[in-house]
Amino acid sequence: MMKSGLYRTLRMVTIFASCGLVISCGDDSGQFASGGPQTSQTQASLDEKVENRPPEVRRVRFDPVDAIPGKSLRVHVGAADPDHDPIELGHTWKINGQRMPLSGPVITVPAHLRKGDRIEVSVVASDGLTHSEPNVQTILIRNRPPSVQEIQIHIQGNQNDELGHWVADPSAIDPDGDELVFRYSWLVNGKAIDEEGDRLARAPRKRGDEIQIIVWATDGQAESAPLESARFTIGNSPPDIHSRPPAMDPSGKFIYQVNAKDRDGDRGLRYSLEQGPEGMVIDAFSGELRWQATH
Repeated sequence: MMKSGLYRTLRMVTIFASCGLVISCGDDSGQFASGGPQTSQTQASLDEKVENRPPEVRRVRFDPVDAIPGKSLRVHVGAADPDHDPIELGHTWKINGQRMPLSGPVITVPAHLRKGDRIEVSVVASDGLTHSEPNVQTILIRNRPPSVQEIQIHIQGNQNDELGHWVADPSAIDPDGDELVFRYSWLVNGKAIDEEGDRLARAPRKRGDEIQIIVWATDGQAESAPLESARFTIGNSPPDIHSRPPAMDPSGKFIYQVNAKDRDGDRGLRYSLEQGPEGMVIDAFSGELRWQATH
């Protein structure tokens, strides 16, 4: 009897426990139905990584705006990541289509480049998982202006042995090797005059006038900065003899009236004979030269 009673008691406990398990399972199924499956924090992080969005390079700007051979050229980049992830930038440089072994934001423009050569940079942003579309920008080597280095001025006479001209002889360099043309402006006593060529006539000028010239050089696209010559003052100029000696008369008498003019307009000229045959004389005030030939 005792065994039989104990058996019944254990069986009831087992049934009760089984019912309790069934009730518990029923509550869980109710939670699934009302709220659905719950996602853990780890799973959410994985889902977020799966949905990562690529960064974007929004702008690329060259500094300076002109690429100068032998000088540094930098790019300033504006980039952002929609997920606020840290990003890294990659730079690819090309010159006339050929890739350069450089990857940073700064290069030194090769000194051998000339007008019209093309420099290209391609910038890509990466967040470690994906990268942006490349932003490609191009800059050309532009024309560079020449520069006047020196001005020499010399006097050039003419066949008539007149006063002649002052002639400007400038020298200039062009970094692109272009052919140059010069522009001139003559100044007399500090004022520009109507002479635009490389020559200035000396005849109208007088002693004490101050002469100067300003020169520009152009390559057809750009003009140099002006270069001013040193100023010089016209000093005293020697007089010029404008007469021609006559033929000697049959008696051997030679009379020659020397006619001279002074370049500076000076009056009261004095005449002297530096060298001549024995007996030849000249009047210091009138300029009359006399000589009697001997047989």
